[in-house]
This record gives sequence, C-alpha cells and structure tokens, in this order.
Amino acid sequence: MARRLIAFLLLIAAPATAQASGFVLYEQSASALGRGSAVSASTDEPAAAFYNPATLAFAAPWGASTSGMLVRFGSRFSPSDGGADTDSLGQSYLVPALYAHAAVAERVRLALAINVPFALAVAWPPDWSGARFATACKLSALAFNPSLAYRLTDRLSVAAGVSAIRGSVAITTGLPPALGTGSVDLQGSAWGVGANLGLLVRLLPDRLHASATYRSRVRLALSGRAQFSPENPATGAVNQGARSTVTWPDLIVIGVMVRPLPTLELGAEAGPTLWSTFDRLAIDFAQPNMHMSPIERGQRNPWSARLGAEWWTMQRTLALRAGLTFDQSSAAPATLAPSGPDSERLGFCLGAGYRAGRWGVDLGYMFAHFLDATAAPPPVRADGYDPAQSPAGVYRSAAHQLALTVSVRGQ
Repeated sequence: MARRLIAFLLLIAAPATAQASGFVLYEQSASALGRGSAVSASTDEPAAAFYNPATLAFAAPWGASTSGMLVRFGSRFSPSDGGADTDSLGQSYLVPALYAHAAVAERVRLALAINVPFALAVAWPPDWSGARFATACKLSALAFNPSLAYRLTDRLSVAAGVSAIRGSVAITTGLPPALGTGSVDLQGSAWGVGANLGLLVRLLPDRLHASATYRSRVRLALSGRAQFSPENPATGAVNQGARSTVTWPDLIVIGVMVRPLPTLELGAEAGPTLWSTFDRLAIDFAQPNMHMSPIERGQRNPWSARLGAEWWTMQRTLALRAGLTFDQSSAAPATLAPSGPDSERLGFCLGAGYRAGRWGVDLGYMFAHFLDATAAPPPVRADGYDPAQSPAGVYRSAAHQLALTVSVRGQ
C-alpha cells in the first residue's frame, strides 16, 4: 500500500515535469501553438497574459480570447524480457483557456489568465504486465493568474503576477503480490500559490525584441486517500489517508523576436525547468504502523527550446505559421513510470489565423514525437524494499494537439 500511495503522491507532485514532456501544457493558444509557442518576446494576443504579460504594456487597450485544445496521447510498452507489446488505451481530453487584459492607465495593463497549465490522461489494460504500477491516471491543474504590466519606456516593460493553482489527480492501480489481489483507487487535490515575472526589451521596436520570464516554484501541502477493493487488514491494505509536502519547480524562459520583413516574424526561446526542487519525498501515513523512509527522486533540470515563424499577408488578414520544439526529460530510467512515460520530445507545429477588424480566429496543430524511453528499475534493496516504479522495458509515445482560439481586441 505504501508504494502505491507514494506513486499517487508523486503523480500530484510532478505535473510540471511537463515542460520535460507531456504534462506541462505550455501550448496555451492556437496562435502560439502554430509557431511552437516561441512567443514570449513578441505576442500581443490576449494569451500573453500567460506567456509574458510584459508584452501587453505595448498592446491594444483591451482584449480577450477563449481557446479550446484537444489533446490525444498514446504509448506502447515493449518489455525487456521479450514479452508481447502493450498499447495504452488512447486518451483524449479537452483543455479550455480564457484570457483578458485591459488598460488601467496609459502605461499600465491588468491581465488575467485562467487556464490548465498541467494535464495528463493515461490508461493501460487492466491485465498488462505493469498493472501493479498503474492502469489509469488522470491529472489536471486549473490556474487563476492575474498580472500587472507596466511600460517603463518606449523600449522597456515589466510585469508581475500571482497564481492560485488547484491540482487534482485520480489513479487506479493493481496491487503488488505482497498485498494480495485486487486494486486501489487513489484521489486527491491541493491548492498552491506561486508568482510570475516578465520583462520585455524592445532593442529595435517592432524589429528586434528580447524577453525573460519566470514562474516560481509552488509548494503543495497534499492530502489524499487510498480506497482498496477488497480491503485486506492482514496485509495492511486498508482504506486510510496520507499527507506530504512537495514543491513544483521554477520555470525560466529567455526569448528573442526578429522581424526581418514587415510581414515575417521569427521567434526563438529556451530555458530550464528546475526540477531539482523535488528530489526527495517524505510521507506521513494515517495508520501509525505505516512508515516509510523518504524517497530520493534524483530529478534532473531539463531544458526546452522552441523556434517559430509567422507570415502575414500585406493586409494582415491571413497568417501562416510553423514551429519546432524540443523538450528534455526530467525522469531517469530508474524512476520512469507508466503513469507518465516521460522522454525527450520533438514537436512539429503548423497553424493559420484570420483577422477581420477587431475579431480573429486561429487554428494550431502540433504532433509530438517522444523518443524511446527505457525504464530500468533498480534492484530490490538489502532491506527488502523494492524501488521499482515500472516494469523493465521501453516506452514509445506520441501526442496530437489541435487548438482553436477566438479573440477580440480594442483598436
């Protein structure tokens, strides 16, 4: 039971690994998705409330947008012992977003982002070889993020904000042999609070911009409950609660925008996700006889890089977009888990947009190819503790993201 509850708490704790692959949804609008989300130094669409609210200090006096993104993720596991491959049960989920900004003074903009920065849905057949590690997992986080942007000069703006994030998770696993037969359903949620900062430097206004953004670590005081079916007091598999405290990582992004032609914009950005903030997990169980030493995670600090291009017609009514992305993995082979088969990821993006006066409609698509990820669980320790989080083998995954955004802006 302790190991399954640990897996549950790790699921809640690790959604921001996404920057490293499929949990963090950095793609938060169709316009940005089409150009690889390399937009922190340029975008003046309402979704800048998420990417870099400092850019809104130079934007229209008001604007708003709503987005819906359909995400579909699938994975295949090939066991190291030569057994048959197992395909995950394809999972699709819809990710909504709402953004708005308004001028509160000539140089000041108030921005609001309500979005889902972390989400994941993975399901495996109930009888697959890794059933004792995970058969189903759903994870999401809803963020409320107001920010204030201030234009210091015609070349420089800054922004600051606060985020309130509600994270929730549900996971179903089989039981390890030591706990008998059956399954356990785990559910939990928690609130966390963080901050964000943004900077925009217009070195050559509307031709060459540089940016820097920071999203702070978020501390979560977690509480959850395990429901066993059936309960087995003889093995300790009884319904009970547990508590833990974890810290989501800092996220840093440095970006640049170049506009060599009035109708062509190029963007690039890169930055790390400081997952070393979560390298150890200690758990307090409700039952006094349940005790476990802290778990050492050994998390890496992965980097992400994004490139994007946008071309407009001379009338600025039609835009075509393309982009490339690369995300490192934060998971080592010893800690790779089927509840989130993380790996290095390549993203290939396309998009288009149409403007008619104040209104705009955008479409964006990304195909994410996950490089092969090998799970190599360490051996059972001398004290009998089995640290494995997955059967040994290789995960091969892919994801599709399709987004639609409708926006309106003041002129």
